[in-house]
Amino acid sequence: MPLVVKSGTAIDEAMKLRGLRPKDIDRVLLVGGTSKIPLIRRYVSEKLAGKEPESFDKVDPMTCVAQGAAIVSAILQGAPGLDNYAYSVKLEHSLCANPVDQRTNRVYLDPIIKRGADIPCSFNKMYYPVADPADRVLISVYEGDIYDTPENPENVKLAEIPWEFKPPRPQKDAGLEVTFEYGDDGILTVQIMDTYAGQKKRFAIQQAGEDQMNASQLIKLKEINKELINRTMELESTQEFRDASEVLKKTEQDVIPRIENPEDKRELEELCRQVRQAMGSGDKKKMEEASATLNDRLLNYAYLL
Repeated sequence: MPLVVKSGTAIDEAMKLRGLRPKDIDRVLLVGGTSKIPLIRRYVSEKLAGKEPESFDKVDPMTCVAQGAAIVSAILQGAPGLDNYAYSVKLEHSLCANPVDQRTNRVYLDPIIKRGADIPCSFNKMYYPVADPADRVLISVYEGDIYDTPENPENVKLAEIPWEFKPPRPQKDAGLEVTFEYGDDGILTVQIMDTYAGQKKRFAIQQAGEDQMNASQLIKLKEINKELINRTMELESTQEFRDASEVLKKTEQDVIPRIENPEDKRELEELCRQVRQAMGSGDKKKMEEASATLNDRLLNYAYLL
């Protein structure tokens, strides 16, 4: 049970990062073999205000991650039929500085870019040395989420950057503005700004790998994703898309959960699938027709609305 509760903590953190509440969640998709355990499904449903996860006949938890990766790959290659799909990349672990708490002399990790942030991103914080007067500091850069114990093996030290004050100066005048910039290319750039002296330096921190994309691929990725996001926003602003979203929400949240006949439930689920397929195609006529068909079928369940 402790591992199950730990997954609940992850759900709480994810919703907090996005400012969401359980009732704001439209659909729940469970991934991985453990999602087939009934206890897991019940626990997640309870955490999300009774919202039932997608059934396994719709989404295979063992293959859906690979399917998502395939879709992203197809988008990057310009495959037809995916013009209205977009995606975002999140930071998996926090990127932290390693300051000293001047009240307790305790060393800790201070996240400058928190896990879950959209990539690319840039954040900064101001730090002051412990010594007074200050002549030098060592700025350590970490990747990890165990903030209270920097030496925890789950945290990784990425770099140490020495900085000297010439000549030494009072602590109050030795503040350093530290900026972390994380790009689509997986490169973390650390900028250190000595505001008192007006001195600035930048350091690129990169963990090289064989699967790393080259510069032209990264530029293309940015251009494609920007165009896809714009197309998605345009599509979602149309009346046809809004109508389709409304009838889907009404059917899946208010009607299907209250239907007892399995055949009737399967019929509505199939009509919902057709509406989603039409929305994914970006074809306004198909969206209008699929939404109208579903709306007509809902007339038989007006007593539930």
